[in-house]
Parts: sequence; C-alpha cells; structure tokens
Amino acid sequence: MLALLLVVDSLSTFATWRSQWSRLEPSLADASTWRLPLLNPRGLGYLVAVAAAVGAAALSRWGDRRPGLGEITPAGDRAPGRLPLNTTAALAVLAHLSALAMVTVEVYAQGVIRDWGTGTSLAVTLTWTLFATAGLVVGIYYRSAELRILSLALFGVTTLKVFLYDVWRLDTTIRVFAFVGLGVALMVVSFLYRRFRQRIRAWIVPLTLLAALPLAGVAQPSRALGQESPEAEASRILLRRLRHRWPLQTSAADDSDAVLRITLPPDLYGIAQANLADLRILTEGEDGEDAKQIPYVLVRPSDQSQTTERAAPLFDLSQRGDDTEFLLDLSKAVEPVNQLRIEVDDKDRNYERSLHVFGANRRDAQAWNLLTDKGYLLDVTRPGRRLTVATVKFPQSRFPYYKIVIHNDGEKPLNIKGAKLLDHTQARAPRSEHRPEIVSQKQQAKEKQTVVVFDLTHERLPTVGLRVDVTFDEDYYRPVTLEVADPLGEDPLGKDVRWRRVASGQFYRLSRRGVQAEQTHLFYGEAAGRYLRLTIADGDDRPLTIDGCVVEEIEKYVAVRKAALDDVDGTVALYAGAPGLSAPRYDLARTLGDVSARELPELQLGPREANPLFRGPEPPVVPWSEQNKAMLWALTIGGVVILGLLTILLLRQAAKVSRQ
Repeated sequence: MLALLLVVDSLSTFATWRSQWSRLEPSLADASTWRLPLLNPRGLGYLVAVAAAVGAAALSRWGDRRPGLGEITPAGDRAPGRLPLNTTAALAVLAHLSALAMVTVEVYAQGVIRDWGTGTSLAVTLTWTLFATAGLVVGIYYRSAELRILSLALFGVTTLKVFLYDVWRLDTTIRVFAFVGLGVALMVVSFLYRRFRQRIRAWIVPLTLLAALPLAGVAQPSRALGQESPEAEASRILLRRLRHRWPLQTSAADDSDAVLRITLPPDLYGIAQANLADLRILTEGEDGEDAKQIPYVLVRPSDQSQTTERAAPLFDLSQRGDDTEFLLDLSKAVEPVNQLRIEVDDKDRNYERSLHVFGANRRDAQAWNLLTDKGYLLDVTRPGRRLTVATVKFPQSRFPYYKIVIHNDGEKPLNIKGAKLLDHTQARAPRSEHRPEIVSQKQQAKEKQTVVVFDLTHERLPTVGLRVDVTFDEDYYRPVTLEVADPLGEDPLGKDVRWRRVASGQFYRLSRRGVQAEQTHLFYGEAAGRYLRLTIADGDDRPLTIDGCVVEEIEKYVAVRKAALDDVDGTVALYAGAPGLSAPRYDLARTLGDVSARELPELQLGPREANPLFRGPEPPVVPWSEQNKAMLWALTIGGVVILGLLTILLLRQAAKVSRQ
C-alpha cells in the first residue's frame, strides 16, 4: 500500500506540480513553506515513508538472525508467524526505491519553484547519477547484491534518459556537460567497483557522518535565527513589485465590524493589469518593514433587468375619426405593468405616430386615466438599415383595462397586428460620468460622414454608455457607430490605429403633435480604452455638430472589513502596477457574502503617488550555464581529461590481467 501511494504521489507531482505552484506562488506566505528542500509537507511525507521502510527492513533482518550468531535461521526452524526469508530484501528494495522517488520528486519540484528551465532535467540526471553511485558504494560495503543490482540498473536508466530525452531538450552546452558527466561517473564507478571494494567499507561511515552535519544545520527553523515571518516577508516582496499606490483616508464608520467600500479610481485602470489581478491593500512600517496584506473582495457590479409579459387580449380595434383605437383586457389577472409593445405589420414602413395610453377599472368607463401622452411609434427604413420604435413606457399601474389611441395625423392608418403589456424592472449599477475632450471633428465629404474622436484622459478606462450633445435646428435621423482604441499616434485618425467596434445605433430627433422623440444615447457592453471614435453617417444631409459628450463607467470597488484596517500601524494604501502578478485568494471572499446589493460606507482614496519602495521588475533568471560559461568549459575539458586517464588506466590493468 505504501509503495502504491508513493507511485501515485510521484506521478501526480510530475503531472500537476507546475500548475499547483502557479496557484501557490501568488500567496507567498504559503509558498515559502515549499521552498525548503525536503523540509516541506511533501518532503517530510517521503522521509517518513523512507524511515518506515528502513525500520521495517531492519526489524526483519534482526528477526531472521539467531541470537549471538548472526546466521539466518532455516525456514524449518523459524517460529510460526516469522517473516519469510526474502522479506528483508524486499523491504530494503522498497526503502531504496522510496528514497530514489523522494530525491527525484524534490529535485523536480525545486526546479519548478526556482525556475531552472531545462536545468531541471539536468538536475534530475545528476541526482540519479549520484544516487546510483552512492547506492553502489553502500552495496559494496554491506555486501548487498540487491543494492548493487539496483544501482547498476539506475545507471542504465540514467544513460537511456540522457540519450533519449536530454539530448533533445537541453541546450547544446548543457548537453555536452551532461554526457561528459555521465561518462566520468560511469568510469569512476567501474574503477571503484573493481579496485577499492575493501577500502570503501573503511571510509563510508565517516563520510556518512560528515554528510549528516549540513542536513542537521538546514533543519534548524528560520524563526530561531530571528528572521521575519513568512507573511511579513511576502508582503515586503509585494511592496517592492507594485509601482503605484493610492493612500487610504480615515473611515468615519464607528462599527468595527463594518464593511467599507473603496471605489477604484479611473486612473488605476491604465496602471493595473486588465483583470485587476495585481490589486493589493498593504500596510507598511518604516522602510517597508512590518508589511501586511489586508484581505479584500473585488466587486464588479452589473445592471440587472427583468421583463415579465402579461397576457392581455386585444379587442375593439377600430378607427375613430383620424385615430386608431383598441383595448387591452387584463381583468383576469390584474398585475403591475409599465410598458406597452405594439406589433405593426412589417409591410408598413417609414412612419411616425404619436399615441396616448389610458387605464380604467371598467371596460365601459366614461372617464379614463391618462398614463402617458409622450408615446410614439417610429419606423425609419434606409438601404441596409432600419430603425423601429414600438415600445411605450408609462408609470407602473394595475388597471384591468387599457386603451391605446394612435394619432394618424392625416396619414394612412397602421395595420396593427397585436399588442403586449409588460412589467419591466431594472436595477442599474452605480455609475460615474466623465466628460471627455474632443480630439478632432472632421467632415469627410467623400464618405459623407462625420468622424469625432474623444479623449477620455485615462488609459483603458472601462465605459458602458455614451451620450452626445448635438447642435442642430431641425429634425434628423443619422446611423452611427462607436469604436474604442488605446494608443493614438500623431494622427488620431491614422490607419495604424487599431479601432474596435463596440456599438452601433441611430441618433434622431422627431417632433410630432407636441411630442419630441429624441435619441442621442448609445449603450454597449463594457469596453476599455482611452479613445472613442464616433462615426455619423450624414448622407446628403447637412452634417451634425457635436459639442461634447458624457461617458458612463460602472463603478468597481473593493470591500474590506474596518477591523482589518484598524488593527494595523503605519501607512495603508491601495497598490497596483505589477505585470504578471496573480490574483490573491482570501478567505474573506467566502465569508463576507454578497455585498453588491448592500449600501456600504465609502472609504476615500488620496491622489495617486509613486511607491517609494518600488524596485522595478526582477531581472530575468539567467541559467547557470550562461552565467559561468568559462567554468563550464573548464569542467568539461577537465572531465574529458579525467575520462581519458581512467580509460588508459583501465586498459593497462586489463593488459596486466591478461598477461598473468
């Protein structure tokens, strides 16, 4: 069972450790416990397994000997329940393989943690070589044929790994070093096996003691040396990676258990990552000491809407003078409604009609309650484009009967196919409004369009709506498109700018019977960018003049507990600006609950400032082979020389044996 668990854990480490480490690394306090070789949760588990296998093998060996003689008890004389003869060897093999799995997994894990790259494979190869050499020496000392066979087998596996794997994946320089090192190791082991079998038994014990002393020093906990806690170290490292900060102002909330809201400032989006993964709330002492992370929850509100259709049969459709009238019956289930949607025959095109909506408690009521006189039906059809307005809004009401009067104003009556009553509810997320600057406004005569470029003054600012200020003294109808981009060159309309379309629609103003229908607003899904380009299709009409616009941003915020802020000393600030930093994972996200619908006290932020402790991005890790090219070539040449000398020595010894 133990062997099966070790095999499963080893395979799991090779398959998933790289992805697991990518999730552990952002929470540096947790990741620091894995940086110590062997003295980490996985390594300690392997050490226990190896110790258990070694202990079982020792007990089995002791149980198979007669007292004082050191001889193996014959099977016929062994007491009932005594382990069989080959159990000791099997347990010793298990201990050997467990130790091999332990060092292999730990070397691979450390290579992933320290980003050795291709050096990880080389480290595994060198580890197997050293392990096989040590196993062979120990096998000679204890006269264990099983251990010597296992060591020779590991040499064979290492050789196959070098030829079948390392040769294809390692850099050329490291590949040469791996081949030479393996060759030297094989020659040295062969020489030792033939020549110094007896001497090895004499000095193996002192070497074992010397090797144990450094391990005893490593085992000392870091806290005993007066080092800072892993949490403080992790926070201090974060402080040096984040480029900008926004100091937090004092909260006016009295309740220590209160949850506070920190709205993200618009200038943060151009500094933070696009997914806001590098946001941190940190407190720092003098010179960045005693740093601490403050848990937070990032809240991304969104608009919520729901529309319920009410069954209301249409009847009494008729023409009365110049008006079209009909009734809607909601008497079977009087429910709240606030919208009317009229279905007009698709063959009717290019019409404008104003209408009134009335409500009453009786079908034959003498007096009807006016709900709205601002309703209108609209259809504007152009080649390739069509605008239709068929929904009328009015105050929410609960009348059993509704009367609709459509004013034709001398035009041909519309062919009404049906109508529906709706109950539409919408919860709009809190918004901030920004007034951009107009970078350029040009009429392009050839394309018959007007192009206006706006500068939002903040990089990657996410917006969801645009409302323009139009100067025009007549009714108009113009198709429009809206695009977004981040960088602009010297020419805001240059062809090199990569614009992304985010919305299309119509701007119009129509006045009939005292009712003015106007649309100068575009709504769209959240789009991030500093510049907006509005293209207005003028056709052969006089161009519109845009005096300005307002853009809408849905406010994102972070929620924190006031108690976490009160329990710190020093400066507290919101930090951002660390490319590649992963998002944190706090328990607060699972314990705080949904705060998007709650009214939270606002915690104000100060103006942005540069982080005085910022040290810039860490330099890329250069492989050891690149840092020490001269030493690597010296070792390679030295290895070749040693390999040649050992070959000559072995050949001379073989010649002497043949002459004898």
